[in-house]
Amino acid sequence: TDLVFFLFATGLFQSFFVIVDFFPSYGQGPQSTPDGFYDLKSLIDPRFWKESFLMALLFQMYLSTFASSLMLVTTLITGKKAALFSDNPMLRATSPSDFWGRRWNLLVHKCLKNGVFKPVYYGSGSQLLAVLAAFLASGLFHEWLLPNVFFNYPNSHGPTLLFFMWQAALVILEVLLRPLLSDVWLPPALQTAMVVLAGLPPGHWFCDSFWRSQFYVQGQMGLPIILPVDS
Repeated sequence: TDLVFFLFATGLFQSFFVIVDFFPSYGQGPQSTPDGFYDLKSLIDPRFWKESFLMALLFQMYLSTFASSLMLVTTLITGKKAALFSDNPMLRATSPSDFWGRRWNLLVHKCLKNGVFKPVYYGSGSQLLAVLAAFLASGLFHEWLLPNVFFNYPNSHGPTLLFFMWQAALVILEVLLRPLLSDVWLPPALQTAMVVLAGLPPGHWFCDSFWRSQFYVQGQMGLPIILPVDS
C-alpha cells in the first residue's frame, strides 16, 4: 500500500516540475556556482526559499519511494516486516533533532548512532562532541559517495560537508537552548516550518548534485508521470 501511494504521489509531484511554471525545471533555479557554493544574495530572493523547499521535498519523496520498494522486496523474501525507513521529516519534524534523529533516513541514522555517536559519547562524555562527530562522518561519507554516483558531478569539494555541519550546528543549538525553551509551546505546524526554514539556507550544497545530474530524468522512468506532448 505504501509503495503504491508513493509511486503515484511522487510521480504526480514530479509532473509539476515539468508542466507547472511555479515549479523549477530540472537543472534550473537558484543553483550553486560551479565551485559548489552560491551567491549569498540568493538568500534575499523568495524564489530561492520556494525552490529549495520544493527540491528538498521531491528528494524526500524519492527516498520514500525507493525505500518502500526495498521494504516490499525484503518482506516478500524474508516474510518479515521491514523497519520504518523515514517518517515524513519535511512536513512533520518538530525540531532539528526530531528531523535527523527520528524521521530522516532512519537506516543511516542507526548506523551513525551505533558507529560514531555512541563511541564518541562514551569516550568523551560529551553529547555535543558526539553530535558533531556523527554529522562530520555523514558529511565526509557523502563527499566521497556523490562524485562516485554522478558522472557529471561538479569538480568541487566541501559544500556537502558544510551542509551537514550546518545541520549539526542546528542540533547543537537546540540542545543548548532546550532548558530555556522547555516551557514554550508552539503549534506543531509552526515548529515544522521553523525547522525547515532553518535548514534550507545551505540546502543547495546538498541538492545540487542531484538536481544538475540525470537523477530525476532517469528516476521518472519508474514513475507514473505526466509529460507534455510535442505537437
